[in-house]
Amino acid sequence: MKKTIKSLLLIWLAFCLTMSAAAISPKATGGVETTVQPNSIKRIGTALSMEEDELVTINCTYSPRMADVDFGLITPQYTFIFVGGESGNCNQTIRINETGNYYFAVRNNSSDDVEVLGYVYY
Repeated sequence: MKKTIKSLLLIWLAFCLTMSAAAISPKATGGVETTVQPNSIKRIGTALSMEEDELVTINCTYSPRMADVDFGLITPQYTFIFVGGESGNCNQTIRINETGNYYFAVRNNSSDDVEVLGYVYY
């Protein structure tokens, strides 16, 4: 009897740990794979429903590595908040200031096409 109760408690504990880990796991957009035209900004994907103080982590690579590229979010007021890439990489975090729908976007400040690959976690 004690063995059965112990087994049930272990199963219950494993279930609770799995559920709490799933509840706090960050969400990710589908993978980012796009080409951004020279001197332009490209909105990628669908709206992301965000809460105030939520963190968005951008983890992308781009080519050519020497391109001048900004990664960020188009806010509900249609402004662009961004972080810069460096040497073909961007692995930075942006804190959301207000609740609303945001769009991930990439700005290519260069005179050549830029290929972008990666993920956005929130």
